[in-house]
Amino acid sequence: LLVPIMASNIDRFTPVTQAIFDLMASRKIQLGLEDVWYGDQTLTPRTPCLTVESGPFSRTLAGVSLKGTTDNVIRVELIIYISKIGDTQVNIKDSEVMAEAVMDVLHEDVSIGGLVLHGYVTAIEPGRIRKGNSMMRATRISWQGITKTRI
Repeated sequence: LLVPIMASNIDRFTPVTQAIFDLMASRKIQLGLEDVWYGDQTLTPRTPCLTVESGPFSRTLAGVSLKGTTDNVIRVELIIYISKIGDTQVNIKDSEVMAEAVMDVLHEDVSIGGLVLHGYVTAIEPGRIRKGNSMMRATRISWQGITKTRI
């Protein structure tokens, strides 16, 4: 007996990115963030801050017998920036701890309010970046959500 696969109701990445942005903005105090931005910024006036923006979207046909059902992968990239004056080691650790806290918040509701069937953090990449004349810690958090739709 085959159980039919129910299609999710979304194959658009912007509503998912907006929902993750809204979630992060609502938790910014808990996460210790000064600002949350939709999309990366040329300058970051206050840190620590977080940017949220859409990543690649992909769609594949989920087999001929499923009558046009597609598997969709929606990716969202989040970046934490920290540029505090002081010990670099503290900034590195703070950035990593914040990234793990962001991951925990994202994993509290793996469906992002029902927008995706399942979503999860796929990678956390600590690093640094130059913004303007400042060198700062930048930790990228890659999240992806899976949906099924009919075309």
